[in-house]
Amino acid sequence: MSRVLAVIALLAVLGTGWAGWTWWQSAHSDDVTYGQTRDLVLATASDQIKTLNTVDYRKAEEDLTQWQRVTTGNLLTQLTNQHDSDVNSTKAQKTVSTAKVIDAAVYTVDIRAGTATVLVAIEVTISQADGQPSVRKNRVDAVLSRTEDGWRTGTVQVIE
Repeated sequence: MSRVLAVIALLAVLGTGWAGWTWWQSAHSDDVTYGQTRDLVLATASDQIKTLNTVDYRKAEEDLTQWQRVTTGNLLTQLTNQHDSDVNSTKAQKTVSTAKVIDAAVYTVDIRAGTATVLVAIEVTISQADGQPSVRKNRVDAVLSRTEDGWRTGTVQVIE
């Protein structure tokens, strides 16, 4: 009887050890890392594309500065160079633009290179001065790059 209990105890210890080992392996696998990165990129891209399509002339300086905070590379350079003229234009035309992400999907993620491509469907409502608001729906292809400050949008292209 004690021999049977010893075998059962040994099997229980071995089973627990094996379960712990497989859990640890799966928790630290490349698939988990890839999935976590993909989820982070998807959330980040959705927020950033919404930000890049939102501006209110009453706080144009703040909104357009926020555009710079979520971008990198050539897009950041372009937005920085035209910041003052964009602020003036937004205020002069009394532009209010609000965006809503309808759907988004990660197309590619290259963890080693620190790049990702995300497709985003967005609805943008724009009004200027006392005109009627117009609504446009766009599909956007965004390329994000991993920077010291996290993932940032480097290029945005509207898909026709």
